[in-house]
Amino acid sequence: MFRTPTWLTSKACDEIAEEGHEEYDKVRAEFMDKFTAEEEQAQSPASCNYDGKPLLSAAMKLNWDKGIFWYTLALASPTGIFRLFYKQIQPRFIMHTTGHGNFELIMPWYWAEDYVKVGMKKMSDREDYNIRLRHAFEGTAISDTVPNI
Repeated sequence: MFRTPTWLTSKACDEIAEEGHEEYDKVRAEFMDKFTAEEEQAQSPASCNYDGKPLLSAAMKLNWDKGIFWYTLALASPTGIFRLFYKQIQPRFIMHTTGHGNFELIMPWYWAEDYVKVGMKKMSDREDYNIRLRHAFEGTAISDTVPNI
């Protein structure tokens, strides 16, 4: 995965995760602005290098926005993995729960950042599926019992 360099603030990755997040983000944004400008200039139709491929800076920005930056940094840093997890990764997933003492109880929160919405959608989809399945075998029209179809 591509990510902005961690040496931008001369801090270790666990320090960035703990107390240096805002400082790093400010320097990272400045770095990305310059990197994007250089990349766009190199890829402009006026240059000989124009090939219309997606820019690396766009992928790096997406990685930052989605939190992928922290995952790849944690995987690359055995000494910082726990602090990165507890300070940057876990909060993205447990923001909708108050307690998380038992891992089995919170595990579903790690399926998606918006697990509650995903879970509700899955339950709704299952209910719709059961209705359609029942009607397929009973030979009745779905519109007879489902008002929105």
